[in-house]
Amino acid sequence: MGAAWTRSAPVDPDDDTGNTIDWEEEFKKIDVNRDQSVTQKEFKDYVKERFPHTEGNKESKYSDDGLDKLIQKIFKKADRNRDGNLDVTEFKSLMEKFTWHFGDEKWRNTPYVTIGLILINCFAFILTMVVADWKFVSRDENSMWGPSVEDLLESGGLTSVSVICNAEWWRIFVSFFLHSGVLHLGGNMIALWILGAWLEKSFGPYDMLTVYLSSGIAGQISSALFLPNSVSVGASGAIFGLLGARWADHLQNYLFFHHLDEKPSFALLLVSTIALVGYSLLPDLNAFAHVFGLFTGSLIGDIVLIRPRVVTPLWAFWDKTAGEMFMGDDFHVEVIRTWGQQVRVLLAACAIAIEFLAFIYLFNAEDVYEECEYCKYLQCFETPWWGCDDFSLASCSFEKLNSADKCTSIDPDFEGDCVLITCLDGSIHPLDTELTPTAADCYEVCGPDYIHCRD
Repeated sequence: MGAAWTRSAPVDPDDDTGNTIDWEEEFKKIDVNRDQSVTQKEFKDYVKERFPHTEGNKESKYSDDGLDKLIQKIFKKADRNRDGNLDVTEFKSLMEKFTWHFGDEKWRNTPYVTIGLILINCFAFILTMVVADWKFVSRDENSMWGPSVEDLLESGGLTSVSVICNAEWWRIFVSFFLHSGVLHLGGNMIALWILGAWLEKSFGPYDMLTVYLSSGIAGQISSALFLPNSVSVGASGAIFGLLGARWADHLQNYLFFHHLDEKPSFALLLVSTIALVGYSLLPDLNAFAHVFGLFTGSLIGDIVLIRPRVVTPLWAFWDKTAGEMFMGDDFHVEVIRTWGQQVRVLLAACAIAIEFLAFIYLFNAEDVYEECEYCKYLQCFETPWWGCDDFSLASCSFEKLNSADKCTSIDPDFEGDCVLITCLDGSIHPLDTELTPTAADCYEVCGPDYIHCRD
């Protein structure tokens, strides 16, 4: 990202006809003092005016200070006479060799990858409903207005058993393209468009896709680890990863933002993050995918979302024969990482390695919550309004019956209000409750037996 100098004919970037530019006429426009020379300030003002996408809009790639540094380097190399000004020959030589581009490539105007991901998610939901024979279960059973748990599992939903016991690792990837219902899909796709489109326009499709896929995979792996009895679906982990990448961009690239003092954007990011993470800690939600997606996205962002510091290597201007500087054919601007960025990349890479080593270790644990005692607080945070004693969740389907006949046929000693619980392994159990069964009820009925597939 940032400024890219490309070798090409001197074509006006704002002229779609491909007409070349008369740089001598351009020089006259800059030379307001008519002294046949252009100062560095005049040159900078010209660049800002002729290429407005370098500043003053949301797609800005340089702060005023960053553009100053870039202009200073380029101006110094172009000033062959070392008189602090550019004459018409020096100006023409500089501008004819290269066309200025400041991240305004046409593919960045339309976030095709983001649009593609949204379409894939929507198509995956259609396939899920085909598997479900277009049957929407009651809102009591699926509050997101969608299919049953069994249909989600059959469509590619993720469970700990499917990964650990059945070695169906493909579910880790497929499951975060599935959604539990229309409301789940709609909310996630709005968030994907907001965060994904911004990231793709700013850094390109490859970096955006890297963050999205890495965060989605990390979120689903954490779900399989910490919610072994639940069916996990949804792009939430990947979308939280995009949010984490937004933080990585702010924290490491803030010096190169235009108008750094635009506090509302930072405040909005902070408030949005607190609200979303807080929402994730409510009972019955899959906070693990959200938290680990956010964490992984921020780390991947530290590695790939580098707004480049632009320098011009001295060797590109050194004439070995003449022993002097010159604007040769090898003139170009080289993108490098600062030492601070390199340190962040190294630390982020180490953190990602540690994260996945921890995943491997916990996958081999008999009880993940014994090995990671405080991990339960990522799923449920105790407050005066609710506790976390029943933080363990499981997925199941249920059927409320007016008669207790079916329940007594399974358990002759059954008494009470009959609700049949169908666990993910297909077993059916009676439950006495007047209320709608919760994920904690499903865990109480199905959980202890279901996790023992490891044995």
